[in-house]
Amino acid sequence: MGVDCIMKLQNVRAKAIFLTLFLVLLAGIVPLSTYAKPSSWAEDSIDVLIENNMVPEYLLEEDKYQQPITRQEFTDLAVRLYAKAKGMGIDQLDAYEPFADTDDLMVAKAYSLGIINGVSSTEFAPDNPITRQEIATLLTRELKLLGIDTGVTQQAGFVDMNEVAEWAKEGVNFCTQAGIMNGVGGNRIAPLDNATREEVIVLIARIADKYQWTDDYEAIA
Repeated sequence: MGVDCIMKLQNVRAKAIFLTLFLVLLAGIVPLSTYAKPSSWAEDSIDVLIENNMVPEYLLEEDKYQQPITRQEFTDLAVRLYAKAKGMGIDQLDAYEPFADTDDLMVAKAYSLGIINGVSSTEFAPDNPITRQEIATLLTRELKLLGIDTGVTQQAGFVDMNEVAEWAKEGVNFCTQAGIMNGVGGNRIAPLDNATREEVIVLIARIADKYQWTDDYEAIA
């Protein structure tokens, strides 16, 4: 094989390697740009909670809006909602820390208020993703503590209600009846699915709107 042929072959191989590397890098970049910002349907809710000091900065990381929200992160939002509803500062809320796996102050406050329990008497599992049926149960419990009538007058008609745990049926029925939580399509409530940060922010904003606990609020669909 001549020198010219060898050089041409090397050039072809070099170009192929470069193209392969470029495609690999591109594949890694595109998903990040796709999820760099919150979904359009969540933007108004995020703005409202920011304006009302109801969302911590760490939940506003641009590349994590679509990530499953953890039990600790949900608890943080729930405590801020409670304080806003009561017209209190977060520092005015008592805090008791019964759990060995977290010393998070907001978890301690939520436990003291009676909003949350642990997965056992000594563990909270703060980093575990929270399920939709857990969210419905905790929000219903919190609203009851805030003096809201959480009585259920009609049962939810989702086709997967048989997947809802007995302890969660009251919460799921109330949250859907009150228009706080909607189905996920196909007439399903998906009780065991996790929720994303932005989905929970929308739920919190929806509650704050429904009970008029935020300032200068524009209604969210």
